[in-house]
Amino acid sequence: MRKFQLFFIIGILLFLLRCSTDNRFKKDKILRIAYFGELLHKNPQLSTDLGTTALLYPLYHSLFSYNEKGKLIPDLISDYEWKSDTLFKFRIKKSVFFKNGQRVDEKTVIDNLKYFYDKKRNFPYASEYEFIKDVYKKGNEIIIELKKPFAPLLSYLTISIIPPSRLGKDDKFPESSKGFEILSYKEGKSFFIKKGRKIFEFYFIKGNLTALLKLKKGEVDVIAGYKFKKDISDKRISQALYKFNMLYYFVFIFFFTKLNYFE
Repeated sequence: MRKFQLFFIIGILLFLLRCSTDNRFKKDKILRIAYFGELLHKNPQLSTDLGTTALLYPLYHSLFSYNEKGKLIPDLISDYEWKSDTLFKFRIKKSVFFKNGQRVDEKTVIDNLKYFYDKKRNFPYASEYEFIKDVYKKGNEIIIELKKPFAPLLSYLTISIIPPSRLGKDDKFPESSKGFEILSYKEGKSFFIKKGRKIFEFYFIKGNLTALLKLKKGEVDVIAGYKFKKDISDKRISQALYKFNMLYYFVFIFFFTKLNYFE
């Protein structure tokens, strides 16, 4: 009799635990996305294609970034000043952390910047950063010293900042600095990420027809580049206007900005 009671109590506890787990997962909001592109790299700094760049860019902070209108704005930087034609100084925000809890500090930023212009290391755009003479810390400021005046400097500071231990490495995804967690990645098939209770499932699609069929069957909720409604359960989204822009990079940033706030 006691054995029966014990098994009964254990059964009830397991049932309650499962219900609790199910309820917890029900709170997650999942958005399934048909994505015209693929991940060719896991390290955003090594990306040389728009598909990878557009997908990984929103996961990491950079010194400057582009907003939904394509305007260059400070990101990691709290304030900055041109001290002279060849000296650019700035401070970074103190409240930015990688997913593993490591702060994005001055050393992290300096290590990244030095990596950008070091031709001996595995950065595909190193030759484009030859205008930088040196990067160093002075007090609580970071100084970029140029070899000669270089007006478009700010646009060159939009590269993702990653943990120094991941510089030049492409074997796994660096820790996100925007609170994203990489749940899974299947080469050529899918990429799942999570932020808080929001899960984004990207499915790599090669053609418009395939994407539309998946949308019609309810296998995805939205197609990247389509105008979509806030209510992700609304399958009438298949009637939305096709809004691809020549500047797909900016279009995707705008798209991802909306994803961050979907209800």
